[in-house]
Amino acid sequence: MARRLDHAPGAPPSTITASDGARSGAGVLASGVRPLVLAVDDDPVQRAFLLTVLQRAGFDVVLASDGDEAVAFAVDLRPDVIVTDALMPRTSGLELISRLHTQLGNARVPTIVVSGTADVATRLDAFEIGADDFLAKPYDPAELVARINAQLRVAGHWTAQANAMLAELRSARQGITDPRSADDARTGVETRLDAARRLFDGRPTALSCALLAVVDPRGKVDWDPRPALVDWAVVQPATAGLGPATPTVDLDIGPHGRCPLCGAVGEGRLAITAAGRWSGGAAYVLVGCQSPARQTHRLLVEELADEIGVLLDDAHDRNFADDHARHWIDSVITDERYRFVFQPIMTLGSRRVVGYEALARFTDGLDPIEVLDLATQAGRRVSLELALVRGALRAAGVFPDGTWIHVNVSPLAALAPEVVSMLAGCRQRVALEITEDALFDADGATSLRASLPASCRLAIDDVGAGYAGLSRLLVVRPDIVKIDRAIIAGIDADPARQALVAGLVQFGNVTDAMVIAEGIEHEEERAVLQSLGVRYAQGYLFAHPETPVAAALQYPAVPPAP
Repeated sequence: MARRLDHAPGAPPSTITASDGARSGAGVLASGVRPLVLAVDDDPVQRAFLLTVLQRAGFDVVLASDGDEAVAFAVDLRPDVIVTDALMPRTSGLELISRLHTQLGNARVPTIVVSGTADVATRLDAFEIGADDFLAKPYDPAELVARINAQLRVAGHWTAQANAMLAELRSARQGITDPRSADDARTGVETRLDAARRLFDGRPTALSCALLAVVDPRGKVDWDPRPALVDWAVVQPATAGLGPATPTVDLDIGPHGRCPLCGAVGEGRLAITAAGRWSGGAAYVLVGCQSPARQTHRLLVEELADEIGVLLDDAHDRNFADDHARHWIDSVITDERYRFVFQPIMTLGSRRVVGYEALARFTDGLDPIEVLDLATQAGRRVSLELALVRGALRAAGVFPDGTWIHVNVSPLAALAPEVVSMLAGCRQRVALEITEDALFDADGATSLRASLPASCRLAIDDVGAGYAGLSRLLVVRPDIVKIDRAIIAGIDADPARQALVAGLVQFGNVTDAMVIAEGIEHEEERAVLQSLGVRYAQGYLFAHPETPVAAALQYPAVPPAP
């Protein structure tokens, strides 16, 4: 599942990454990435010792000097294992573990407690709070490495279990979304909610005790028709906090230790995950006696909710009439129901990071293009864009002064007086990427340049798609040309695409414009683009979008920026 994080501490951590050499103990994860260990100790000597041991073992390492700092890093970076001292000022290692369980939820990170106090009571306290392992000081460094690797193996076993369950779920969804089901939906025989319920009925057997609840704006609940012991007045307040940072909540509400859904004797625990919200209500997946804090079940609950949310997504288009759309967009702006991730822009050869593009993500799970379309429908497009520009620049505050930040904006929003004041007070240098799917003429370009600070650059985004064609380049004469993925995809096997990109490179050379190839996903594409003279690139081949702090740590910009 995608990361559901929105935490950005004020300053980047003291991060030290193992070199590509020195590999003695740690392998790589299934994703091909080296394991990241967060080491927490208030003693600088112990931190230096841990750094040396873990680096030599081949791990990537992040150091934290106290529990508060460690929580912020864990939420942003999602380490694979945490090694923490038990006794620290302010926030102890045990308090750290307790806070992480609350803030990370189903993404709970394996923790190893290291302590100079090795009595039975201390060990029991550590395991009671949720630690996965305990190591007494002094210890053999090889044993610490072995214990970390053991935790990684357990996590790998859990991943295999989860993948098997997810395959079962996706198989059920495939049966719902075949052409015949789509035909039924179009003719009104089957509504989206009916389809969601059919998918729910085909859920994995691991979630046998579960319900799909739909709540209308007045709070009336439409339950799956089966006996239930749930008091919605107790459940509903917990749903208010559901979002990207806390996708699922657990409630201990079973009477006398019985399951809140089926009444079976158990832990009395209920897991609740939002499956979709729209103007006509909200849907939730609730799982009962099969939902103790087992990571496979927690992941499966969220994945099931996400799949149901996909089926309900079209309900947004049907239910957002103009008034509803205005109210909803206003709430998005007022409540800041969005966050930002940043994707690095790199030199194609050396992969030196020269800047970052800010990309909005909305907490309701809607696609950004869909949200902008709704804002246009509601007459709130400029207001939303200004809020997003402000939020992007604020989120970019974790990057060093002078870093180039690319922000997507339409010409109309870019000409708003508020943009000038935002840019005047920004510590970063900003490139405005013009994205609106409408013609942008010479007068608009002249007005925009006249209103912007001299340090700001003007970029034309998605060149090769929609209205972002060659004539637009001649009119605007941008500082930056971003070639759309539609042109880049398959360029290694298409001489026509190569000729077009070569022409854009020549245009950049003549007009002194920076040319960036977007959406590079394959090494073959990169090689051809470099041979054509493209100097800058962006795409999954190099880096995925990350939270602000993660982007600053994993892909630090190297001066001089463009």
